[in-house]
This record gives sequence, C-alpha cells and structure tokens, in this order.
Amino acid sequence: MEPVDYMAFIGKSPGDDNVYIITGDSGNGMTHGTLGGMIVSDLIQGRENRWADFYSPTRMPLRTPKRFLTEMFNTIKQYGRFINKTDIHEIDQLAPGEGAILSKGLRRLAIYKDEQNNVHAFSSVCPHMGCMVQWNAEEKSFDCPCHGSRFTKDGIVINGPATVGLERFEIKD
Repeated sequence: MEPVDYMAFIGKSPGDDNVYIITGDSGNGMTHGTLGGMIVSDLIQGRENRWADFYSPTRMPLRTPKRFLTEMFNTIKQYGRFINKTDIHEIDQLAPGEGAILSKGLRRLAIYKDEQNNVHAFSSVCPHMGCMVQWNAEEKSFDCPCHGSRFTKDGIVINGPATVGLERFEIKD
C-alpha cells in the first residue's frame, strides 16, 4: 500500500474501537514499525503523542488532492473491468505462449496457452482484494493493477500482497 502523501497510516483503525493499524510504509517499514509501536502504545494507554495526528489513518492528504482523486478513480476503474470488454472472446484468438483475459459467460478468466497449445485457465480475480488481473506479455505473468500482486502463467503467486495463487478453472466446451 502506498499512501498518496507517502506517510504511513498509524493509529486507531477508522470505525473500530479496539483495532490499531500500522501500514502504508512506502519502503520505511523498519522506521514505521518502531514509530508505530510508540504511537499505538501511547494511544492505547491514553497518553498524548505529538505524532499521532500526523500519521492518523483518518487524515486527509490536503496537499495531494489531485493524486488522491486520480488513485481513487483508478481503483474504481479496475473494478469496472468486470463489466467492460475483455482481451479476447474466444480461446482460438490466443497464440501459443500468450495470455489474456477471456469472457466466459458472466465469468472473467485469466487464460494462458502454452507452447504445446495446452490451455491453462484461472479465475481473473486477484485473491488479495478482488481486482481483475491483467496479462503482462513482457514478463509472461498475470499482474494485479490494484495492489501489485503478480502470478505466474500457471497462476502461482510470485509477489504479494496476495498470499495464494489464482483459483484454477476448468473450461468445458
């Protein structure tokens, strides 16, 4: 997770009384882990912490409204891909060694055709938070544009935040 202002979210989780979060580290996990422990400890004990408001998960990034709105609309757009057109309509459109997103009824499938013309099919839904993956022809992988998870052409997770692979799907003619 990359907050639009590049500052971690540390503090009470919005809408929860007893849940605290430390996330959005932007590559500063060691620093934010330490700082987060100090801030959260103070919040739990009812002590004032001068950094609590600065890192609050409820803050609104005032200096970056354009980027904030752009990211918000991009996320909405990614979920909209479930409704929009897919890359291909028939498996025959796929050449050996290529992958794509195929519409099969109401489902969207991540399809890969290997060099022997065997078709490998998976749910196109990223198991992390439900965005639709996209075929990355350069890397020969299925990548999630929402949070950066990546999957091999065989649906195996190779980069998180997803912790499991894409669900295998059997195509019946």
